[in-house]
Amino acid sequence: MKLEAWGLTDVGLKRKQNQDSILIDHDLGLFVVADGMGGHSGGEVASQLAVDVVQEVIRTKKEKLNEIFTPIELLREAYVEATRRIFVMGTQEKTELMGMGTTLVVAFIYQGILYVANVGDSRAYLYNGNYLWQITEDHSLVYEQMKMSKFRSISESQLLGKNIITRSVGFEAAIDVDILQKRVEPKDSLFMCSDGVCGLMSDDQLFEVLSNYPGEEVPERCKVLSCEGGGDDNISAIYIQFS
Repeated sequence: MKLEAWGLTDVGLKRKQNQDSILIDHDLGLFVVADGMGGHSGGEVASQLAVDVVQEVIRTKKEKLNEIFTPIELLREAYVEATRRIFVMGTQEKTELMGMGTTLVVAFIYQGILYVANVGDSRAYLYNGNYLWQITEDHSLVYEQMKMSKFRSISESQLLGKNIITRSVGFEAAIDVDILQKRVEPKDSLFMCSDGVCGLMSDDQLFEVLSNYPGEEVPERCKVLSCEGGGDDNISAIYIQFS
């Protein structure tokens, strides 16, 4: 199986700092989007540290896959280690960064299987030319309220805490990570982004971009549409095509 990937991260129109971090590592089959939070520079530190730790863990232990680790166990360990290091840095090493954390969505391709892990409200979407699915679940206060609305009436104006996430990497010492797996099909592609994209673009807009633009233009086009939608957050996107 072959793949091509393109990505970008941008400060957007209204933020002074870019607290997002991304990774595209073709050799490892590893792709990461992280959206940091916490103080003046805490978010930037947390997101970059999370990306670095995930890459380090996968690189150093990938050769032990199927002997000691399954891919799911390896991803889980990467998240646990990223959480531990961010939490320790914020509480023991650099207390001025206390309270920092980050979302973290990771795609890992191994032996024709796509593994997607997620904590927070950054997202991964699967696209096959005809359909678009959000395959990660947002860990956010808004999403929890939307789930509640299936059982009782909640209007959009009643939804509170637009930017409040209910799970993050590093804010607390423990971590609960969602992981799914899927065998990659030839027409599959994966789109990953921070909420600076999915919060400002509709699913219909994303479908139109993926359907009408070549892969190398997808991240830039999503940046343009996110800025047209207000650009009030950092913008990060990765697009992966399989063949």
